[in-house]
Amino acid sequence: MKTRVSAAFGLPLACTALLLFLGCGTKTTSTGTPAADVTPSDDQTAADTTTDDAADTATSEISATECVALGQGECDASSECGSGKYCDPCTRKCLTERGLCDPCEFDVQCEKAALGSMCLTFLTGGSYCGRACLGQAGCPLDHECKKVAPQGEMQCVPKSGSCAPQSGACKTDGDCPFQTICNADYGKCVPGCTQDENCASPNVCSLGRCVAPCAEDADCKVLSADAVCKDLHCKIAGGCLSSVECETPETHCNLKDHKCVPGCAVDADCKDFALGCENGKCVKKGCDKNWQCSFSQVCNTVTRQCQAAEGPFCAVCNPDDENVPECGGKPNACFKMSDADDKEMGAFCGLVCGNDPAGACPQGWGCMELKDDKGTSQGKYCLRQCWSKPVGAP
Repeated sequence: MKTRVSAAFGLPLACTALLLFLGCGTKTTSTGTPAADVTPSDDQTAADTTTDDAADTATSEISATECVALGQGECDASSECGSGKYCDPCTRKCLTERGLCDPCEFDVQCEKAALGSMCLTFLTGGSYCGRACLGQAGCPLDHECKKVAPQGEMQCVPKSGSCAPQSGACKTDGDCPFQTICNADYGKCVPGCTQDENCASPNVCSLGRCVAPCAEDADCKVLSADAVCKDLHCKIAGGCLSSVECETPETHCNLKDHKCVPGCAVDADCKDFALGCENGKCVKKGCDKNWQCSFSQVCNTVTRQCQAAEGPFCAVCNPDDENVPECGGKPNACFKMSDADDKEMGAFCGLVCGNDPAGACPQGWGCMELKDDKGTSQGKYCLRQCWSKPVGAP
């Protein structure tokens, strides 16, 4: 914001305006390579039993009606995405690769697809990511490296013949670990969306699923009885993914149960420059500079503690009195201040900038140099929008 000031000591100022900084519906056409058939054992005959509905994965709950054309999305090839990402052939967005035995629809979705990992269709039902391999050493203990039909490539496949757990492993999202959701088609807990960018517009990511933005709490009950609507997203009251979501000072996110709890893990959890986190508690911390302190405080470099600034900073004053007694006398000054719309906001004290190594002005004030109409400096003063309270002030 712009603030116009004029000095009470009668000097014409050239700078009369000071700036104070205080997966896509599977019913759509796609260009990805579809899943390859795989038989769970050598004496079984491969058969693709996957239907359109069964091929849906947890992160493909996108109510898209058509795919994005080439050149119209975020990417056209996985090489345009970062490490661990692939280019979704339908939404044209860079999404996180899927790991071994995660549900899939296309080869490109699987981790290390560029090295030969494939999306495999199982006789027992469902399509899941395999992993390219040269021998058993490249597979987990419960998998084996074997040729898959019809291509004959070597892939890590489960020795059990199925990636899906036994029926009933999960029926609802509540049966699954945090940040995973239940794919009811497979009875398997799988990763859900983590951000809005994983979903097709205008859907948003709420509790791991791509859904329409909510308008009220009732819209969220289909996801969870405990969910509430906040900023168009369904969230669990008191739940969190990171401490940024814990708005109360001196609270942080417990990443085990993902709840906001009292205490701190890092200094930022204290939400006060003057406090630091020690042994899970917010305590006053040492300082070196004024900016490390709270509003209107300065750093005592001897004790390394923040303390209230001394002096009539922003005190109301009489601009017609050249002796500016309210401001502690000269060389301090009384300034008439106006906002960006030239509305007069009052007259306030501007104190001469100090020479303390911790900072020239208290935290929240800026050291401004004023010049006359000839460009001659008339001094430097600690100034701010004195009529405006800092955020969080009563």
